[in-house]
Amino acid sequence: MKIMNIQLLKKYTSFGCCICLLFSLFTGCATEHPGSGTGTGVGVGAGAGALAGAIAGNKIEGVSTAEGAIAGALIGGLLGGVMGNQKDAMKQQNASVNRRLDAVSRDANSTVVNITNTNGSTTPVYLHRSGNQWIGPRGEAYNGIPTHEQLRPVYGF
Repeated sequence: MKIMNIQLLKKYTSFGCCICLLFSLFTGCATEHPGSGTGTGVGVGAGAGALAGAIAGNKIEGVSTAEGAIAGALIGGLLGGVMGNQKDAMKQQNASVNRRLDAVSRDANSTVVNITNTNGSTTPVYLHRSGNQWIGPRGEAYNGIPTHEQLRPVYGF
């Protein structure tokens, strides 16, 4: 009777480990949200660690499958969490660098020409570069940065 209980325990423990592994893989492969790398890493690491620990526990004398699965899940979860956290930090750093590069590129390819109107007020005209030409707000193209005199008939009053 005791042998049968041990066999059932091993069978259900292995089944439970497989279910945990599948669950962690499905939740780990879900759409990523900002800061989710740590959670994903913990889930996948714990699932993979539980599976590896269960296999090792089955092969190592004196260690049960359940003990191996628990130890593997803890170690795998910790390692996965650290790796996921590093992945999040790298993503955040890359996003910050990309934002700064976009701002520099935008500043290098755009300018504002202020037109003085007949009443003394000014009208800012925002231009952006497209190839060798400067494009005005209404889509007109200039071969160089247009002067106040070129822009006044179109944007001034």
